[in-house]
Amino acid sequence: MKLFRTILPAAIATLFFACSDNDSSDSAGGATEGTNGFAIIDKEIAGVTQKGPFVKGSPVTVLELEEKTLKQTGRAFRGKVAEKGTFSIKGVNLESNYAILEATGYYWNEITGEQSKAPITLNAIADISDRDNVNINLLTQLEYERVLQLVENDSLSISEAKKQAKKEILKGFFYSNDSLDFEDLNIFETGEGDALLLAVSSMILADNSEAELMELLFDIAEDLQNGKIENDSIRAVIADRAAFKMDIARIRKNVMSWDMADTLPNFEKFIENFWSNEYDLGSCDKKNEGKVKKNGNKLSQYVSTNFLCEDGRWKAIYYNPDYKYGSITDKRDGQTYRTTKIGDQVWMAENMKYKPKGAHETTACYDDKEANCEKYGILYGLEAALVSCPEGFHVPSEEEWRVLADFMGGDSIAGPKLRAVGGWNTTEFPSTLNDKDEYGFSAMPAGVHYFGGFGSVTYFWTTHFGYRGDELLGAYNIAISAGDPMEFGGTALTSTKISLRCLQDSEEK
Repeated sequence: MKLFRTILPAAIATLFFACSDNDSSDSAGGATEGTNGFAIIDKEIAGVTQKGPFVKGSPVTVLELEEKTLKQTGRAFRGKVAEKGTFSIKGVNLESNYAILEATGYYWNEITGEQSKAPITLNAIADISDRDNVNINLLTQLEYERVLQLVENDSLSISEAKKQAKKEILKGFFYSNDSLDFEDLNIFETGEGDALLLAVSSMILADNSEAELMELLFDIAEDLQNGKIENDSIRAVIADRAAFKMDIARIRKNVMSWDMADTLPNFEKFIENFWSNEYDLGSCDKKNEGKVKKNGNKLSQYVSTNFLCEDGRWKAIYYNPDYKYGSITDKRDGQTYRTTKIGDQVWMAENMKYKPKGAHETTACYDDKEANCEKYGILYGLEAALVSCPEGFHVPSEEEWRVLADFMGGDSIAGPKLRAVGGWNTTEFPSTLNDKDEYGFSAMPAGVHYFGGFGSVTYFWTTHFGYRGDELLGAYNIAISAGDPMEFGGTALTSTKISLRCLQDSEEK
């Protein structure tokens, strides 16, 4: 797919210094209409290039446009990114007031905290007759694409097209203050618009590669041809990534670690507002405090997930809100867990989150993201699992797991009765939409550390050990997947990291 129009082939992007010896404009430059045919004389254009910030040395180009046709005149002025994504291009002389500013390069990725793995190109289109600063960012890129459409297809002027494009884009992300100019925004500033920029940049990037990011930007721009982001599938994908795959606290930590700002705007609220609106949850205000609502977006991968309004925020919950649970508090770290009585057994109704100390400290979070430990529990190596159940509970044997399966009607049909409502990938596994979690066991698809399965399967340790001589090699595990069967007999090595679900000691123990 051709993602963006070619602005100017590199071979002919010649730098023109079209200044007259008789120019009398001041050192700051400006609009001096009619002086040797130039509207912009000896002007310095500065700004910030951001996805996160573009890396030092990235090229930035000012490309002159004919105001009525948007054709490029061939007049171009080049500069390079300096520290913190900033640039400054001096000696700009243009016959027109309008220009494209184009930045290409690697950038600091707010999701990973590291430099991107591939370069991207972002643009801004601006009237530079009355401004010396033009920032280039993801919102200016969306505006740029929409302006091209409106001028070429609807015969609007550039000024009219910019106003309309801005309103449409802001409406698409649930923000109504159309007094913003995207080329003024900066993720390191503290205004509402700056917060929106960081939020939208993070949501659209999410876990995308650079190629996927540029393709998504193009798809959004194409969708805007009807005046709004009306492709519900695109919106659902962005919402799902924002709600379930983004570690917002890590984004703040990553951006602050670059030492480019003393503080950051409250971008988190825009991310949460976007996905909660897409999920038809409404506001988490005093009226909704304590209420549970289900994701109402049928195109969402997590359409079956429930959300609890608590302390002003919607939080995904992975337990049955109508089930009467017991509870247990782990004296070691104060963590409280739900419990459920199933037949004669009392199980913990969520995965363990205890971090053992010392030699047994072989634990992980899926994809090494702390947020996954919070949602799905810690993934344990076998030795760590054996010392992590709280007092009065133990790692179940294979036989004890079979008792649970038999109570559910047998391992061939036990899976759906034990799966949590929500958290499972309903797009790939639509059968999970029928889950009820009627016994409150709430098995989550936590996957296996480094091996995958996240969203589709979970494994639990047993005490059915495997030895080679006196050496402990591993143990059987129990699998609950997006399919119906509850699977027995798989073997995991001691170093494999999977979930731990504890069972209350019986009186005989």
